[in-house]
Amino acid sequence: MDLAIIKIRNKSGINMHQLFVEVLTKRDLSRAGDLFSIEDKSIITDLSALINEIQRISSSRDFNKVNNDQSVIEICLARITSAIRDSGTIEEHAPALVSLLESCLQHDLKPNKKDEDPPHAKIASDVVSCIFLNHTKKSLMRIAVPVAIKLLHRGNKELSRNLSSYLSLAAINNAEVLSPHIQPIIDSIIGGNYSLVRVLPKIYTVNKEPIHDHVMALVSLLPQCDTPEKLSLLHLFALISKNKPSILESNLPQFSECLAQSQTAYQTLQIFLDMAQVDPRPFVEYVSRVITACELQSGMLSIAAQFLGIIGKLDVEQACDCVRFLTSQLSRSDLSTTITLLREIKSIVEVFPSLIPSFLNQILVQTENSSSATVQIYLQQLNTLNQQVTSSNAITVVRVNCDNNLGKTTSGTGVPGSSSLTNNNNSGLADSLISTSSSAQHQPRSKGIYSLSNNASTYHHRSIPRSANLHGISSISHSGPSHSSTSSTNGFYRSMTTLGLPSYSSRHQVNRRSIESIMAGTTASGSQKSASSSYLLALQEKEAAASKSKTVATSVDSQLQQGNAAFSSTSSHYNIEASRSEGISSSLNSKLRATSSGEHLKQSRTSLLEPYPMRDAVQHFCEKHIDKIKAYMQKISVKIPLPVKCTIEEKKAKKLAKLHFVCQGKGTNCLYSKTFFTMKTRNARIWIHLMFLALQAKAPTALCTNEASVNALKNCWDTLKADNKTFLTLVTSSFPSTKDQDLLMAELRSSRYFDVFEFNALANIWGCFLCNHPDRAIEFLQNSEPVIEGQLKEKKGKWKLFRRWRTHYFTLSGLNLSYRESKDTKETQPIEIGEILSVKAIPSSKGRTIPKAFEIFTNEDKTYVLKAKNNLNTEQWVQCLSIAMAHSQAKDTNG
Repeated sequence: MDLAIIKIRNKSGINMHQLFVEVLTKRDLSRAGDLFSIEDKSIITDLSALINEIQRISSSRDFNKVNNDQSVIEICLARITSAIRDSGTIEEHAPALVSLLESCLQHDLKPNKKDEDPPHAKIASDVVSCIFLNHTKKSLMRIAVPVAIKLLHRGNKELSRNLSSYLSLAAINNAEVLSPHIQPIIDSIIGGNYSLVRVLPKIYTVNKEPIHDHVMALVSLLPQCDTPEKLSLLHLFALISKNKPSILESNLPQFSECLAQSQTAYQTLQIFLDMAQVDPRPFVEYVSRVITACELQSGMLSIAAQFLGIIGKLDVEQACDCVRFLTSQLSRSDLSTTITLLREIKSIVEVFPSLIPSFLNQILVQTENSSSATVQIYLQQLNTLNQQVTSSNAITVVRVNCDNNLGKTTSGTGVPGSSSLTNNNNSGLADSLISTSSSAQHQPRSKGIYSLSNNASTYHHRSIPRSANLHGISSISHSGPSHSSTSSTNGFYRSMTTLGLPSYSSRHQVNRRSIESIMAGTTASGSQKSASSSYLLALQEKEAAASKSKTVATSVDSQLQQGNAAFSSTSSHYNIEASRSEGISSSLNSKLRATSSGEHLKQSRTSLLEPYPMRDAVQHFCEKHIDKIKAYMQKISVKIPLPVKCTIEEKKAKKLAKLHFVCQGKGTNCLYSKTFFTMKTRNARIWIHLMFLALQAKAPTALCTNEASVNALKNCWDTLKADNKTFLTLVTSSFPSTKDQDLLMAELRSSRYFDVFEFNALANIWGCFLCNHPDRAIEFLQNSEPVIEGQLKEKKGKWKLFRRWRTHYFTLSGLNLSYRESKDTKETQPIEIGEILSVKAIPSSKGRTIPKAFEIFTNEDKTYVLKAKNNLNTEQWVQCLSIAMAHSQAKDTNG
């Protein structure tokens, strides 16, 4: 008879499979492995009885002392849970599993002095895993959660952390099951189990008050949490801000710190927005932080506009600051964001209409390229409001504390001391009036020429191309001379005007080419310079002051490696070396000057109307978007390092891009003074696109395909032949999105780039660890003092199934890594740093998480699997080893 289906009764009278009986009654470890050869159908009806038998054996007094019994139970339980999982009978055997889990709670689950888990903790971990893999079954969760929650406070951090992950999954569909246990959950979070915060937003939807009582404590955890936990907490606070925002007001300083972090800024601003809708007054002091965060992260602009739209209605000073910033962002935003910006600007100036004359001109300039009907409606509404303000019988201008000051005007003509309507810093009406007496005769008055009260000269208005054509400019006139407001400055008579918006079709008719051509450089630069003094603009000014121009020098090197039939490499190298030189043309940034020479203006127009020479599409794209490219790359360069060389390798008909990074610090002890940090990438499309944008951002003029540097990138892309896209399509596509940037960041982290490099904000460079921290160089250069030391667990054993963690004391001193049995042991075993190929953390192993482990690979085909006491200690070891490896390689290179 087949042994696989024979069943006998054990001493307790329970009918079980013969092999299980032999293994369990005799504790026969040699035959335990044969349990996996039994078919599930042969034991499916016995599983609850087997679980009860395991519970009886594990509850015996000697169980903790007998290693053989522990191994037998571990293998038997693994076979049982496997059968339950494969047969889908978890609900049938749930009572037995929960009973076994509850029996584990009667024993000590704390790790021993060697940081090893006791056997009952291992049993509990296996049972929890088996149960919570079926977290979608509500009936199962109702009986399992009350028992499992008790494991959070049994002193085993790793067991608590694993359970927290399962509870986070269970909370998705079973928030009401977890709700009665909110107190032990919050106690565990406050005690340091931060990963458990992920269940709070789900529980809050069904049980709010207990969480309200602990808001202060939960907010204080924000600085201590990692980014995923911070996001979960902010999600919770966002729910609270909609339900009971008053209890969060005292925590605004802590929330404002999250605005400085790209991952948490958007969620924090959402909280601010919800709370400001109830009471905006506490947020006045945080406006500058919101603006700074928004400038560094363009994706926040829409929600920031809504927030500023609320704050701007508090008083005229806040209104001026908010409108100034919102106006400055119009030219940098997409259509939907532009509409949001205009809506919020309109809502503010409706409360403080005296502001509209100061900003209308700039608004029109920055939206001149928009053909959206919605945008035109908002512009028309703003223009109507402006007409109402400026056409009143006595114009009263309120001076506010902002850059766009309104000039003081009074009723009457020629009042001494009166000044221009707009400030000279803006591309407003007063600065754009140009005397054109010689050319005025060729223009009919209906085309935009108007006369002043004294008829001394005529003027042609050219400051608003396409946004308001010449039909829309009219003099402010009223019945009687006393209502004509004029002012005298340097011999010129200037008249206040109102700007009427024509229909879209008429905006593209009269003198379009001449107006656009003359104003192309002036309007753009003027509107950009009128933005608020932000961190981003400060960077631009600093770069402009340091270098009047930048010349991009590139070298292209293509080579074919031969000699190995199995490996052929086609390489296209791309290098950037920016050298500084003097002498940029001052006309790039100069404003359009007022002149009385009609002949000069006529000649300028004639030259500008000449046909453009033939240019390639890349150059045309760069010329049109050069400002956006530079602004975008300023944000990217502080977040993502840019490689200096890209190599395309082909191996077995498979092509892969390899990136080469340098240390820009070049200090005395630089880790990469003569070598590159190399990294293979699966996102060559994004990297090559960024490399092109970096080239353009550093170049003083628009690049074309014939440029050597651009051609080198094109060769790389053509060699790679990825995505079936041409190089032209790649470089003229939308800039890499936040999601694309996250992919690159993930690659850099996976390659351990950030272990060795970090961004130096003061020097504005990406430098290696020793260049950024020269004071730490002694630790890595001398062998006398340890760089890092401590106990690590090493996983050893001949058979993978029976490998155990063994504790050793490891020491890294200079370029020497060694370990010994304990700190007091003198005999050490060395691991040569020069022999190490790579070091990496282990996120998971065949689906089972090992959160504190990392691996060391050597060129002797040896692998060391090590586990630190916590995740932070793991990162410290990996970073120190990575730096030591880089230093060893640099030392070998330098000879």
